Amino acid sequence: MGLLVLVPAVTLLLWFLTIKKATPTAKETIPTKQAVQSKEQLHVWSNYKAWSFLFVFGVQATVNYTTVAWLPSMMLQHGVPNGLMTIFMSLYSFVGMPLSIVLSTVFLTLKAKGTTWVSLGAGIVALLSVMMLFHTQTKSVVFWGFVTILIGASTAFFFLFSLTMFASKTHSPVQTARLSGMAQAGGYLLSAFGPVLYGHAFEINPAGKMQNIVYLILVVLMIVSAVMIAHTKNVFDE
Repeated sequence: MGLLVLVPAVTLLLWFLTIKKATPTAKETIPTKQAVQSKEQLHVWSNYKAWSFLFVFGVQATVNYTTVAWLPSMMLQHGVPNGLMTIFMSLYSFVGMPLSIVLSTVFLTLKAKGTTWVSLGAGIVALLSVMMLFHTQTKSVVFWGFVTILIGASTAFFFLFSLTMFASKTHSPVQTARLSGMAQAGGYLLSAFGPVLYGHAFEINPAGKMQNIVYLILVVLMIVSAVMIAHTKNVFDE
């Protein structure tokens, strides 16, 4: 445990030392129109449009890390053999690979309406996985296989959606970096609480519905946020 804390701490220290001594090798050429923009427009934390990016990224990360941490325990509790559980978790990681090949190109070619419909379709997949988690009193291989695929596909979709929209909804590398930094920093902070809180709920009542209700609410809000992103032309435009 001490090693897990020490290694990131040393890495962070080296990173700060590197940033302090590093010198830029090139300067970014900023268009005249962009140069005269007020600095308030790039204050990403006070930009309400940016918070939808944070929420989509944060919820998918929360679902992803909670699933990786607790789905195996849920399977074991309901009698799924260890061998099959390992296969299912490998399948969970594999599902996102083919999606990553095609989704980025699809997002860049679709307009707002098309992106909205694709996001709603992925949202329905996520909602279906939530509904199935309300009925986990089974050791059916087919059931747990479907749950694994649905959660894996939906989290992969919204992860790729977020990364693509960072660049698609901004006009310059500086804007993209600030939006991405804000959404990922806040999103990963949000996701850090997911496995811990789910673990407490699971310990109190492994078959409880409360954790699934919270999961359902988060997924609904994530879908709404994704639709808002689809209809945003540029995060920093007034």
